[in-house]
Amino acid sequence: MEITEKYLEGKHSPETCEDSIVITNRYVAVIDGSTSKTRHRINPVMSNGRYAMQLLQAMVQELRGNENMQEFCLAVSQAIRNAYVKAAADIDYLSNHPAERLTASMVVYSAARHEVWLVGDCQ
Repeated sequence: MEITEKYLEGKHSPETCEDSIVITNRYVAVIDGSTSKTRHRINPVMSNGRYAMQLLQAMVQELRGNENMQEFCLAVSQAIRNAYVKAAADIDYLSNHPAERLTASMVVYSAARHEVWLVGDCQ
């Protein structure tokens, strides 16, 4: 893949930016971590949107590259769930309070499949 242009600028600073561009030989992903509407944090040192973005950024970099969209979405869900388990988060509470969850949207290009996937609310 040849990337001809990319630009990323957060709302406040690079240290708090909730957005990312991930480029590997297998995927190109634009990740938009959702700005939290609550003060509750799954990771106490950063916003939920930034944490979600970082988790998904790492997940995209680790994938094999031959996943279909369903497998990709399952990997996204598992990455988020693993973060909840690591933080000993109350899953029942998060199920009933969606504003407290880690959320992000992604646009992903799969080089192996020559497909673009919209994951989350990125219409």
